[in-house]
Amino acid sequence: TSTNFTIPSGFALTTTSPVVVDVKTNATLTIDNSTVPTLGHLSQYNGTNCCDSYSTVIYDGSGNQTIQAANYSNLTINNSSSRSANTITFASSGSIGVAHTFTIGTFSSGSFVTTGSTFVYNSPNIIVNPYIQDIPSCSYLNYYNLETQNGTKRLNGNTTVTNVLTIDLISSLALQTNNLTLSGSGTPLVVNGLFSPSTPSVSGTTINYTPAVSTVYYSSASSTTVA
Repeated sequence: TSTNFTIPSGFALTTTSPVVVDVKTNATLTIDNSTVPTLGHLSQYNGTNCCDSYSTVIYDGSGNQTIQAANYSNLTINNSSSRSANTITFASSGSIGVAHTFTIGTFSSGSFVTTGSTFVYNSPNIIVNPYIQDIPSCSYLNYYNLETQNGTKRLNGNTTVTNVLTIDLISSLALQTNNLTLSGSGTPLVVNGLFSPSTPSVSGTTINYTPAVSTVYYSSASSTTVA
């Protein structure tokens, strides 16, 4: 049985440690208030099919909201009240993890505030019925730190990472026909798994890394094969 619970804009639900809010299997928590309670266990897959038995958290306020660091199953940022995108701030400490889908509503102005944040796509690495996780993009979302964990990920549109993109050991990232812009200084790309760009795909600063496998990357100036 699924349960839907909404925290309305006019009423805040506050929690004090060790109290947290769990979201169980097939349940949905909608947060309309600017105060976000401390989230606890957010139910994920049932161990067989990656797309079964997920919980959903929806941020759908009319004003400022901070996307809390937590390991989400389905995460949705809605904009039913026509607010600006700069009312959305990603938590700058901890990680915002998504194991299934990240859905973004339509914002007509502004950009999400992501400075200092880490966004992790971490769908479980399922042998039976493996799941390919899509990474959404939009003009008002630039990731600060972006990380992929477990299984195959693919870009669904042109994507910008302003600090570091990390591809973990048992993860792969396919750009498909999309462009990836890395604007961080130093080492903006860390590849421990498999990176599959298309041509041309990666622009920005010079990319220095030691990949676990042979791969090809493209900068704005040239293409290089790294063994």
